[in-house]
Amino acid sequence: MIYNMKDYILRKHKIGESINFDIEHDELNYADCSPTHHGLQCNHMGGSETYNEIQELCVELVNIIKKIDKLNNIY
Repeated sequence: MIYNMKDYILRKHKIGESINFDIEHDELNYADCSPTHHGLQCNHMGGSETYNEIQELCVELVNIIKKIDKLNNIY
């Protein structure tokens, strides 16, 4: 059986008081440097409906990780 696996990498790092997240994939890069800014590069044009939906999902994913960390007493 042949599997076509694609890995997503989620990185969390703390710079000073800011906790930043990076989501990486072959076709996607998302950086969350809350509260100052975030950015997305993917296969869709910025401002398109699909781009906006992908960005919203990335924001939701980062918020889920933040909530898990808070509940688990991780910085």
